[in-house]
Amino acid sequence: MTKIRLGSESMPFDIDEFSQKLGETAIKVTVPRDQLPEVLKRALDFINFGIYVYSIVVLPSPTPTLNTFIVQMDRIDFNDKLKGWVPFREGRDPPPQT
Repeated sequence: MTKIRLGSESMPFDIDEFSQKLGETAIKVTVPRDQLPEVLKRALDFINFGIYVYSIVVLPSPTPTLNTFIVQMDRIDFNDKLKGWVPFREGRDPPPQT
C-alpha cells in the first residue's frame, strides 16, 4: 500500500502530487479540509475513466479541530461470477465470497 502524507505545517498539501499517486493499489493521504473537495473530485474523475476503480473512505484526522481528513482509497475490481465489487488482487482472481 502506498501511504503518503502530503503536506505539513512547513510544506503545503500538493493536489498535483496526490493526482500522480492515482493508479496505485492503495493510497492513504492526510488532506486539509479546504482541499478535500478537490481531492474527491480528482479521484472521481480518475475513476470515471473506468480503468481503475477505488473504494473511498473519508475520516476526520484524530484531532478535535476537523482541519484535516484522512482519505483511504483501495483499488477494487468487478467480479462477474460474484456480480459485485471485490478487493483488487494482482495477477489472480479474488477468493470466492460466500
